Amino acid sequence: MKRLFSLLLALSAVFAFAAPKVTARAEEAYSSKAVYLCDAESGCVLTAHREYDRMTIASMCKIMTLLVIFDEIEDGKLSFDDTIPVSATASGMGGSQAYLETGGQYKAEELIKSIIVASANDSCVAFAEKIAGSEDEFVKRMNLKAKELGMNDTLFSNCTGLPRPTQYSCARDVAVMFSALISHDEYFRFSKIWMDEIKHPEGRVT
Repeated sequence: MKRLFSLLLALSAVFAFAAPKVTARAEEAYSSKAVYLCDAESGCVLTAHREYDRMTIASMCKIMTLLVIFDEIEDGKLSFDDTIPVSATASGMGGSQAYLETGGQYKAEELIKSIIVASANDSCVAFAEKIAGSEDEFVKRMNLKAKELGMNDTLFSNCTGLPRPTQYSCARDVAVMFSALISHDEYFRFSKIWMDEIKHPEGRVT
């Protein structure tokens, strides 16, 4: 039930999930553009509407960014205590961010928290550079993972979700990758945080 609720909550942020309206025509049954609600563990589909329509998903792109990060941790290639360096490229991403310092060193655990709680673009790029050497190489990993999961209507062009005309996904694929993400129990340690602080190397707190 916890995972089903989390999946519904995540999908609502992008696809404005709404309960079906009582109407005579099936195509008018939903007020949202696309709907896909399923059980995260069994994959049983509860309801769906235009679930394969390709559209922009904004920061829900970070679901795949986090999935790659958590897979790295599960495979023993990264740990929550590892230090993540922040380049000028990462700190200058703009948009939603944790205001990381250029040249700063942060614990992976803190940056994961900033992505899940604050949708931090700078933290995403810092991880991308740590794991794959560059954001472009990291995006290749994201697209490879999408193929492995059978996400046939998804293409990632960055790890942040910042606008790119070549980036898209669909309701069904978002559900698939989020189901994969929440199979990592550690995700829930961060997702239950409502507000928190990040301490920076120079002593700032954001």
